[in-house]
Amino acid sequence: MNPHLKLLQQYESRNVTHLAKDGSWPIVWEHAKGVHVWDTDGKKYLDLTGAFAVAATGHANP
Repeated sequence: MNPHLKLLQQYESRNVTHLAKDGSWPIVWEHAKGVHVWDTDGKKYLDLTGAFAVAATGHANP
């Protein structure tokens, strides 16, 4: 198991961290650049979460 995931499993509250249906832990991002993010294993992903704050809080046009 990835050492970062071991730390997450040991210290993160199960009420905060959601497990996948298969029981695995979530992806732990290590760094990002432009539209890509990399996990702690070096796997590259397209970042599709960039608008999360807008989705949660909405747009406000004064």
